Amino acid sequence: MTPSGAPAQAVREPLQASELLRALRPGQWLKNLLVLAGALFSGLATTPHVVVQALLGVVAFTVASSSVYLANDVLDVEADRRHPTRRNRPIASGRVPIRLAIAMAATLAVSGLLIAAKVGRLFAAIVCFYLLINAIYSLGGKRVVIVDVLIVSAGFVLRAVAGAVAAEVAPSSWIVVCTLELAMLVVLGKRRIDLLTAERNGTRHLLPEEWYTIDFLDLLMAVSAGASIVTYSLYTLDPRTVESIGNRRMVLTLPMVVYGSLRYLFLVHTGRSTSDPTTALVSDWGLRICALAWVAAAIVAVYL
Repeated sequence: MTPSGAPAQAVREPLQASELLRALRPGQWLKNLLVLAGALFSGLATTPHVVVQALLGVVAFTVASSSVYLANDVLDVEADRRHPTRRNRPIASGRVPIRLAIAMAATLAVSGLLIAAKVGRLFAAIVCFYLLINAIYSLGGKRVVIVDVLIVSAGFVLRAVAGAVAAEVAPSSWIVVCTLELAMLVVLGKRRIDLLTAERNGTRHLLPEEWYTIDFLDLLMAVSAGASIVTYSLYTLDPRTVESIGNRRMVLTLPMVVYGSLRYLFLVHTGRSTSDPTTALVSDWGLRICALAWVAAAIVAVYL
């Protein structure tokens, strides 16, 4: 019994529920809004059926991605317990039992696929492939240089392609490539932050022996940022883009992509971003304004 007379189990249950929610990483759900891009860029964001399909797609990826986070933390539990900060994660700390995490991961994976099936077979196949590549990542791919970045970046590409499928439009090749390049920029930035943190905390030995160096990451980030800007520029000027939206105003969104890419590089290289990229997007005033301005410019280009 607790001092108030309540059973200890009754006190632990709400705590476990909140810890389980934390293990689902709700802070990462923002990236699933990328699924809405298909409806936005196709000019169908005012069509009720398409909006419903796109929102279902967001939910499907949100549920599926949470199952991935749980599974990854279960597989990494022993390594996380040796880490000075990751040992405080819900599963590594024991606040969420491993059996519960496994059961929840399986439930969420199945639920994500069932929701995806409501959108369509092809959409469900994309979510299934997303779960497959993340299983490869969790089982060892994340410890292979370059492969780890490509797998995580592919997750963003699959969201973008799935959004086009939900809107029943063909995805732009330029947008697919640009999404990959921007995703690589973000993931490489996260690797740079993780490496600096490990060196500062004396946990470099916990990383694979064959791992990135700061100079190599800086090179890859510069290449990814430059390539993404060029690719997005080509998308806005592509005659097929002009034909699909009926005007040349998509170029209005280009300055935001240029600024956002360079702003992220600035945050990472100056040490102003010391957490994951999603947190940086929410917390940094420059990136927040950039994202809102990009959405506003896209709406003007496509709908006005």
